[in-house]
Amino acid sequence: MHAGWGKVATAGAYQFAIDTFHPQLLINLGTCGGLEGFAELGEILCVSQTAFYDIFEGMADYAQAIEFYSSKADLGWLPEELPKHTRRARLVSADQDIQPQAYKRLTQEFGAVAADWESAAFAWVANRNGIPWLILRGVSDLVSPTIAETAGNLSLWQARTAKIMQDLLTQLPWYLVRFAEQHPN
Repeated sequence: MHAGWGKVATAGAYQFAIDTFHPQLLINLGTCGGLEGFAELGEILCVSQTAFYDIFEGMADYAQAIEFYSSKADLGWLPEELPKHTRRARLVSADQDIQPQAYKRLTQEFGAVAADWESAAFAWVANRNGIPWLILRGVSDLVSPTIAETAGNLSLWQARTAKIMQDLLTQLPWYLVRFAEQHPN
């Protein structure tokens, strides 16, 4: 299933998938922007936690709003050691590319190593429906406190994405076998 980009498209598509197909596991593959010094170009992140970083609660408790929309994965079915160049990580999402001025907030307030547009919405919908989920994201570009390397450079992102998606599809069977071993039908 291809949902397109953004939180709304992702949430709607995955709720449809859950209601229609009743999956045992929801999987989301894609790219993310890495935060320089916390992520490496080309590495794969097995997402353990998500949060939205574009929530700005002004009437009540900001921390409570962030916590409500945060999600944790149950990855107990995975061994400690993951495939090569892959690690567990916290990823945050917003309907925007990472802006250099957000670097400090994302690394310090959220403890994020990377960000994307969709993962937090995907995880939140899966958790609300009680469906286990797996997010694998490849780091396609890096953002520092002063520059976003793919800003205005779509062709660079596209070139890197082709390799990342091939890597993700190569790794995916490894995860499916581990899940099936722990969740036999």
